[in-house]
Amino acid sequence: MKRLLAEIGQALSGMPPWAKAGAALLLMSALVRGRMKAGCAIFLGALVLAMASPELRELEPFVNALNLAATGKSTVRLLATLLALAWLGEILWEGAAGRLLEEGIQGLAGNSRARDLILPAVAGLMPGGRPVAGATGLPEDLRAALSLWFSKAPALALPLGAGFVVACDLGHLSLGQAAALLAPLALAMGAVGLLTLARDLPEPAGGEASAAPARGEAFRKLAFALCPILLALAGAFGLAQTSVPVVRASDSLHRIGEGVWGLMPPLAIGCLMGGILAGRLLGLSVGTLWRAMKRVSTSDLVVFAVGIKFLEQAASGVFGSDLARSLPTGGGGLASMAALALPALLAFGMGGAAEGLACTLPFLLPWMGAPADPRLLMLSLAGASLGGMLARRPLEEWLEKGGTRTTVGELRWRLALPAALTALLAALLHIAG
Repeated sequence: MKRLLAEIGQALSGMPPWAKAGAALLLMSALVRGRMKAGCAIFLGALVLAMASPELRELEPFVNALNLAATGKSTVRLLATLLALAWLGEILWEGAAGRLLEEGIQGLAGNSRARDLILPAVAGLMPGGRPVAGATGLPEDLRAALSLWFSKAPALALPLGAGFVVACDLGHLSLGQAAALLAPLALAMGAVGLLTLARDLPEPAGGEASAAPARGEAFRKLAFALCPILLALAGAFGLAQTSVPVVRASDSLHRIGEGVWGLMPPLAIGCLMGGILAGRLLGLSVGTLWRAMKRVSTSDLVVFAVGIKFLEQAASGVFGSDLARSLPTGGGGLASMAALALPALLAFGMGGAAEGLACTLPFLLPWMGAPADPRLLMLSLAGASLGGMLARRPLEEWLEKGGTRTTVGELRWRLALPAALTALLAALLHIAG
C-alpha cells in the first residue's frame, strides 16, 4: 500500500496544480461512489496529495501535518460541533418531536395548503432532518418533492447542518455572518418552490381554524418540539459574543473554564443545552439520552473531521501559492463560477453537501483571496446544498424514510427546474452584491 501511494504521489508531482486538484477530487468522488465512507475517502485523498507534495513527502513534516490534523484545536472544535448536532437530532427524533410538530401545525392550520408547506419548512429546522407527512391526494413524486424542497430552504440559512459547519470552519467565518449572507438565498429558494412546485397545489377541503382549546394544545406541542432548537441557536449566536466568565473564587477554575471554552464552540454548547431541554420537555429519561448519544456514529465523524483538516493541510501545502498565482481571485468571474459549480458537482457525485464542501473548499480558498471572500464561501455552500440534494443516495434515503412510492428519477426530475432557478438566483445575488 505504501509503495502504491508513493508511486501515485510521484506521478502526481509532475502535474500542474489544477490537474493535481482534479485528480484528488476525482479519486475521492470515485471512492465514495464505491460505497466507501466519506471520511475515509477524504483522508485517502489527502494522503495522496501529501505524498505528491515535496514538502510533506519527508517523514517528519508528514507526521507533523497529520498530528496537527488529528489533535489540533480546530479539529477538536469541529468534531465537538458535529457530535453535538448529531446528538441533538437523535434526541429530538427519539422524543417524537416530528410527530409533535405535525400535530401542532395541524391544530393551528388545519387541513390546508399552508399546512402542507409550513410543516416541511419547520421540520427542516431539526438537525438531521427527516421526511414528514406532506400533502395528500397529490402525485407521489410531487408530494415527495414538496416535502424535500421546503425542508431544505430554511435549513440553508441556519447552522444546523454539517455543510454549514464545514464551510464556516474552513473559511474561518462566524455563524452570524454566514447566516446573514445565506438568508436572502433561503428566501429565494422558498420563493422558487412556491412558483414551481406549489403553484398547482389545491386547497384541501376542511381547512377550518381549530377551536381555542385545541389551538392552545397545538401551541404547547409546537413549543415542546421547537424550544430545544431555538435554545441551541440562541446559545450559538449569544455565546459567540461573550467571553469566559470570571471565576473570582479560584484561578484554577477559571483556567479550566478557559480550556473548555476554547475547545467547545458556541454551537456545540448550544446544542448540548438544547438536548438537555429536549429531554426535559419530551419526558426522556437519562438512559434514553445516553442511548441517543450512543447511536451517533462517533467513529465516522472523527474520521470525517480529521480527514477534512488533513486535506486542508495537504491542499494548502501543495496548491496554495500556485493556485493563487494562476487563477483569478476575489470576485472574479471564474472564481464565482467555480465557487458555485465545483461544490455542486462534487456533492452530486459524492452524495452529500458536507462531503462536497469538505473536498472542494481547500482548493477554492486561494481563488477567493486571502482572507477568503465570505460571499464566495456562501455561494459554495449553496452549490453544494443543491448538488447534494439531487444526488442519488440522499434521494433514496429520503424516499425510504418517508415511505413515498416514487422513483429517484421522477423525484429528481421534479426538483431539477427549482434547483436550476435557485442556482441562477444565487449567482445573480452574488453579482448584485
